[in-house]
Amino acid sequence: MSKAFKGAKPVEKNALSVTRPRKAKKSKPTAEILAGLKDDDILVDIGGVFRLKWGLLRKHVEVLCKGVDDRPDMQASGNEAVKSVAFQTFCWKLLKDYVQHGVFALEARRLGIKVDEAEFQTYRQQAREAYSRKGKMGEAMIKLMNSGESFYEHNLTNALYWKAFREKEIEPKIELPEEDVHRFIEMRHTRNLNVLATNNFKRVLIGNVRAQVKGGMDFGEAAEKWSEDDSAETRGVVMDDNGETPRKFAKDDLDERIASQCWHMKPGELSEVIETPYAWSIVKVLKRNPATADDEETIEFAQIKLEKEFLEPEFSEQEARDKARAFILRSAMIANFAELMKKTHIDCKIPLDSTSRGGRPILKKRTSK
Repeated sequence: MSKAFKGAKPVEKNALSVTRPRKAKKSKPTAEILAGLKDDDILVDIGGVFRLKWGLLRKHVEVLCKGVDDRPDMQASGNEAVKSVAFQTFCWKLLKDYVQHGVFALEARRLGIKVDEAEFQTYRQQAREAYSRKGKMGEAMIKLMNSGESFYEHNLTNALYWKAFREKEIEPKIELPEEDVHRFIEMRHTRNLNVLATNNFKRVLIGNVRAQVKGGMDFGEAAEKWSEDDSAETRGVVMDDNGETPRKFAKDDLDERIASQCWHMKPGELSEVIETPYAWSIVKVLKRNPATADDEETIEFAQIKLEKEFLEPEFSEQEARDKARAFILRSAMIANFAELMKKTHIDCKIPLDSTSRGGRPILKKRTSK
């Protein structure tokens, strides 16, 4: 018998009154919550000390979104949903930074850590210089920052406290065992060995694939099975930018190694394995388009391409030491943040935990009521 019926009460003969458990109340979508906020509403309150008004964040995000709106691909109709997602994404990123900086700033102040005024002014100037190189969006951001109603200015001091906490409380306590340094050296070396092994495998595989196609296997089937070329969307055919019709290539459009074979091939003919700096390819010419008064001769082709993986420079001992130290520092900051969140009261109009971001944790502790 179910739990519901175990607790049922008799009402009349042969009838039961069943109390069903209430379903959890669904939270409103983030966009709907934000749309209902006024500029003077407090969006997030950290420990009763740092309070962020929605208007400050909204103005900052709108300027950032201007950089998205001005992109040519965003001028077409039907991109409103994309713009909405961009707006929310900027909100989430800035809120995450604000909470992290605020939590560390509270602890830094409790410990008596100071922020240097000269460093504050340096950071402000660096921000203005960075935005000055970002066109109209950058100009709008600088204007907002100079108005005194800027999220950046509001969060800058806390960001510097976050940096000071890291430098004065975390970095001096970091211990770097020599085995960790050597582990980073070995990891890079092992990765490069795997790259060599993978490339050797692909070099042999492309030859075997060509032999199978030469022996009667359909080129399109082989392309679908093995090719790694994203531009060859339909059975190895290299399509145009819209993915609708085969792209036409002039001789100068192609890598010289591919061009040198293609321009001597007839439609339907199969190339040898062609090695370029980036891949191994087998090409099949589909069509030759004769030169006209307005255009030069072009070809259309399909290809099977196996892309090369690339070696990375082996770490020197000092490079490995720097990488290991940065990794340990990042891990220590994450651990400290998790501990500080346990004792910091945060109120936010929108949820900041994993339930609102498709399962990806934003903060380790739920911060909405």
